[in-house]
Amino acid sequence: MGLRDLVRTVLGDRSRAAEEEPEGFQITTADDGIDLVIGREALRRLERRAEPNLATAQLIALRMLTESGAAGETGSGFLIPTRFAARLDEAFRELFALPDRWCGSFEARVEGTTSQSRFGVTLLARTDDGSLAPVRRYGAILTIGSAAHLVSAEQLDALIAIEAHEALAAEARTPEANVRLVADLQHARSEGLDIDLAYFDRGGFETVTPETIGIRARPDADGGLTLSPTVPGIDPDDLEPRWGQTAERSQGVVRVGTKLILLEERQMAAAHEILKNRRIAPESVPLFMKAPSAFLDGALVNLDLGFSVRVEGIGRIEHVDFGIEAEGGLDWFAKEQAVSPASLLVSMIRTTEDLDEAERLIAAARADGADAIRFDEVLVDIGSPEAVARALSEARQRIAEQPDGIASPPGATPTATGKEQVGFLIREAGNAAGPLRDLAERALVPREPAYDRLRRRPFPHQREGIEWMVGLMCAARRGDRTEMHRLQGALLADDMGLGKTFMTLVAAAELRRDVEESGERIKPMLIVAPLSLIENWEDEIRKTFSDPPFEEVVVLQSSRDLPRFRMRGRGRETLQESAALDEDGKVDAALLRTSLRVGPEYGSSRLDAPGRLVLTTYETLRDYQISLSQVDWGLAVFDEAQAIKTSTTSRARAAKALRADFRLLMTGTPVENSLAEFWCLVDTAQPGLLGSWSDFRETFVVPIRDATGEEERLAIGRQLRRAVGRFMLRRDKEDHLEGLPRKTVFSGAAPVHVAEDRIHDPALGPLMPHAQRAEYDARIAAMRENGATALATLQRLRLASLHPLLDIGERHAARPSSLRESSEQVAMSAKAIAAMTVLHRVRERGEKAIVFILSREAQLLFALWCSFEFGIRPHVINGDTAATSNSDGTSRRQLIESFEQSEGFDVIIMSPIAAGVGLTVVGANHVVHLERHWNPAKEAQATDRAYRIGQTRDVSVYLPASIHPHFDSFDVLLGRLLESKNRVKDAVMTQGAVQESDMMNAVSRAVRGPT
Repeated sequence: MGLRDLVRTVLGDRSRAAEEEPEGFQITTADDGIDLVIGREALRRLERRAEPNLATAQLIALRMLTESGAAGETGSGFLIPTRFAARLDEAFRELFALPDRWCGSFEARVEGTTSQSRFGVTLLARTDDGSLAPVRRYGAILTIGSAAHLVSAEQLDALIAIEAHEALAAEARTPEANVRLVADLQHARSEGLDIDLAYFDRGGFETVTPETIGIRARPDADGGLTLSPTVPGIDPDDLEPRWGQTAERSQGVVRVGTKLILLEERQMAAAHEILKNRRIAPESVPLFMKAPSAFLDGALVNLDLGFSVRVEGIGRIEHVDFGIEAEGGLDWFAKEQAVSPASLLVSMIRTTEDLDEAERLIAAARADGADAIRFDEVLVDIGSPEAVARALSEARQRIAEQPDGIASPPGATPTATGKEQVGFLIREAGNAAGPLRDLAERALVPREPAYDRLRRRPFPHQREGIEWMVGLMCAARRGDRTEMHRLQGALLADDMGLGKTFMTLVAAAELRRDVEESGERIKPMLIVAPLSLIENWEDEIRKTFSDPPFEEVVVLQSSRDLPRFRMRGRGRETLQESAALDEDGKVDAALLRTSLRVGPEYGSSRLDAPGRLVLTTYETLRDYQISLSQVDWGLAVFDEAQAIKTSTTSRARAAKALRADFRLLMTGTPVENSLAEFWCLVDTAQPGLLGSWSDFRETFVVPIRDATGEEERLAIGRQLRRAVGRFMLRRDKEDHLEGLPRKTVFSGAAPVHVAEDRIHDPALGPLMPHAQRAEYDARIAAMRENGATALATLQRLRLASLHPLLDIGERHAARPSSLRESSEQVAMSAKAIAAMTVLHRVRERGEKAIVFILSREAQLLFALWCSFEFGIRPHVINGDTAATSNSDGTSRRQLIESFEQSEGFDVIIMSPIAAGVGLTVVGANHVVHLERHWNPAKEAQATDRAYRIGQTRDVSVYLPASIHPHFDSFDVLLGRLLESKNRVKDAVMTQGAVQESDMMNAVSRAVRGPT
């Protein structure tokens, strides 16, 4: 939640006399969570006016928790349900003085065996003196001996499983129920619970709970086949002799070596179906190979695993070097939920390059108060500096001990569960540009789209876009699906705010109508989007159609419909059993483990029902890529497709592996950092159009890199645009939206080039106050004296330019205890002064403003300043804010709706990362970039939350800057570099992000003189 900084900001000096501290929320434990109570009147007073005291700090923290869906209001306070209380971070625990967590180990005391009805498990905690103490749970509180502890997530999972098993009657404690308990405890251990599972550990037992039964066919000497059931993750040869144990049983547990396989009724019925039909005569083999469902019940047995023509197989993913175009801009501010311990870094870091990259990511995350990084597609917890330091030190030592400087063999990331990370192996498309362009030119709209069936009339540019899509979609549907170089996709790359979602839905409806009129089978459709846009798609469906063209809309997300289609006990499909990989690193299809109910054998419970629209996220696509690749989609849409811009990621491979009549990639920024990204998007949408990466690199990338001037680079960019042709549609909203209000940018730093829509406003660029200048100069001096790394130096300068009390991972900022103290804090920063000046102007006009801030600590400080200065409580939308609806109305969209519906002046604070795509905030017509993003495309995305269809007032964009009196400051230098990136304008060419090396060189040149 980023509350560490909130604690220090608002609580300040704890040495004050206790009687001076206002009373905060009172803690009450409940069987369903933690109650935080302050009373109705006290809560109303806090809501009416924010006072900088303990209660206010706690209220802000609770509001943030509520907005993330992890707490709810009770009238006199808040309730944090047990499952969310188990995931509270240490800063929150400190703020509310909650009990600490039990960090010791547990031991499972087992009674009986899993085959006995008296089987049971009791959890004991091992105390410091080595003795065992009983463990009791009441809601979110553990009692161990006489001490109370806040439960952790993995402890809660284990205890809930034990409690549920204890509640079973003796006759219900079947071997299946008992093994399920062991499986739940083993899962909790894999999530980090330190537990000794008694003889299950000593015997090396592992539980397996398959949801589908597959089939293996072995040739006989006479040309016939012998069939046998298979279980994902189990060697069929080891399993074969065990099937005799299951004769005539409706369910049971089969032991294979150290694995306990839990077979429930459906799985046992599937095994019996195969065993009673296991002999296929020689003369029947051709029919069996063509139609196995003629011999076996497809509703029970998984008969088919089919992939698109681009899939070569599933296996261990190796790194692919994309050379000079692989580097991207800095993305320091991403925040993800941690899932793996820091110790995993030891096995993931194999070279000095890996080590440097890990250190860079860790420093970047800590600069923003983040507790996790994504390293090599694995989320790693960096919340404990000690654990991270140990892991990096051990990794460094392992690399140094190897003569070749490589700590371990190349391959997939090892895990603690004997699994390996796998993904799709994608076949290169080759070059078929000429034939593909001919197909696209001949693609015609089959008939006039049914615009009269829509709830709203499309703009002229939207009609053009709809008919462009429909023509290509319908032509692609009639192509040969076995041919790689058929017409199969396109990029809708319109500028932000032109209505790409609306156009796509109308085109999808027309595709459905074309299929119906032809009398062919109606297929499901898939839309993949960032989580924050799922609700937007649902809203657009309601606004667009009186009678939606989909049989059902399913949201494949964990809090929505995913559990409905996920097989019990199954998780990410990108983690497969190591034993399933052959010597070439590929997965044996017979051992492949899938997790979703896909295919006709699941009847009404299948995900891929005809005519269904499935909405999902890129994370779900990645985690369930094997199941989703089995579906024969009529249309696959990728919204904000820059999420799959990097070919080496699992998300991009999963997108390329989907089977679909047509793929539509939607993005307002087809290139954010490099042309390698553009090639990946086109290769996903229409394989073969731009050839292989090596061909594309030689034809376009190298010439652009070696070009001597901007005009030469632009000429190559235009050549590339012509090469893409009709496969990409890109329009600017200024050219296609009549009546769009004016947008003016006001900059505190004088621009290098004069532009009509950019005005230098000296009031936005005041000189640094004394305290800020002293801190800035001190960090420059430290850079000179200590030779600090570029990244750390730039982070510190960026934060000093924002406010002198901000720094990397250190405690700062005494609490403001009055309006005077709050004003004094604002007066310490030139940018804060400028931003407050803007907001006073906005308030005088009775209008609304968005303030974009990257640093979470700065977001919270700014919210407190606004509370004192204006008597308002701004919503804060960042990576912690729920992306989809909660019952208490605290999703990003719901918070924005509340902001827009409020009367008169208001302020909303956003992270450009969390709110940079898809959200519409046209209720605000003032945009303040208090912290500028290093990528101009992302900054433009953030601005266009307010500047888009629906905006009726002129939009003012403000770029405050802290100015140094003696040399160019960080803000001035960054502004110039961003301006130079923005001067490169072309339909395909990218502005690119500012690189840390460019910025560091600029800083060094600026401060060479005396300070």
